[in-house]
Amino acid sequence: FSILEAYKHKPNMEKEISVTLYSMLLEFKEKVIYDSISAKKKKHILTYAMHEMSENKEPSLEYIAKKTGVSEAHFCRIFKEYTGFRPFEYMNRLKIHKAKELLRDTEMSVGEVSAIVGYDSHSYFSKLFKRYIGITPSEYRNNQGVLDIE
Repeated sequence: FSILEAYKHKPNMEKEISVTLYSMLLEFKEKVIYDSISAKKKKHILTYAMHEMSENKEPSLEYIAKKTGVSEAHFCRIFKEYTGFRPFEYMNRLKIHKAKELLRDTEMSVGEVSAIVGYDSHSYFSKLFKRYIGITPSEYRNNQGVLDIE
């Protein structure tokens, strides 16, 4: 909780707070349900994966699996078991969350935001944004995030 308290005085740290909270939830789940060596290894794998996903635009599943010493299939199973999302979907959610921040807090065009968060195709980005948020990026910006559905 002291870590979260430190974020209190730092504006625009939503992604970092989200990753910290999620790590805390994983730790809580481990303590309550899975107090074993295998659970600790899974936690290490997930913590590493989530860090890579938040720091890199496109970390490959192969890279993460290799770095954590498991197969890609096993990594995907562990990730989905603990998060409820496939790794690719989790990455998309991180990107969309960052895009929301940029749309809300900057004057960048939707195309610029799309490129910054890691999408080559502006139309694909807009399609995903609408799927996850319920409105287009332009509509989101025009409403200044008031209709934030996520």
